[in-house]
Amino acid sequence: MAYDRYIAICHPLLYPMQMNPSHCVNLAVLSWSIGFLNSLCQTLHLASLPYCKGNKVDNFFCDIPPLLKLSCEHSKYLELFVLLIGECILAGDLVLTITSYIFIIRMVLTTPRKSASYKMFSTCGSHLTVVTLFFGTLLMPYLHPSSPSSGQDKVLAVIYGVITPLINPFIYSIRNTDFQKAIEKSILHRNSYC
Repeated sequence: MAYDRYIAICHPLLYPMQMNPSHCVNLAVLSWSIGFLNSLCQTLHLASLPYCKGNKVDNFFCDIPPLLKLSCEHSKYLELFVLLIGECILAGDLVLTITSYIFIIRMVLTTPRKSASYKMFSTCGSHLTVVTLFFGTLLMPYLHPSSPSSGQDKVLAVIYGVITPLINPFIYSIRNTDFQKAIEKSILHRNSYC
């Protein structure tokens, strides 16, 4: 999405040619392929480990760090592998997203009309909010070595797995005028009873 926003704002005349359906399919297939290969490698490594510490995963969902805690073997190498692969993928995503937003912000700041620059950047505000929330919750539990206490990891897993997808529609709807009117009407209607 960051690339889509970058092309739409920085090169609006090229947008129909660059973001054609075949290019969108190629971007999606590339993303899915990287995700599939990452998941396959980690699953194969996890399947090769012996488990002897019970069968209860102490987390919100069955994820790699909690499964590593159940392994009988010393799984520091696998944990390091998971961290390195995760960091590489996340670093690539972050670099691409931050780079595209640097170009977008530069374009917004050099636009002579303030109303046009506000409109350009406001289209990215929702995406930037979701990206920040997504990457913020992703960075904390998945990119540090496992610890005996996983209470914080459980909370972050719930935020990442439930809260972020739950508030996505709300965040993307904030700019919609019908949505704004409905919220305003709801607040005014609620205040009339007080």
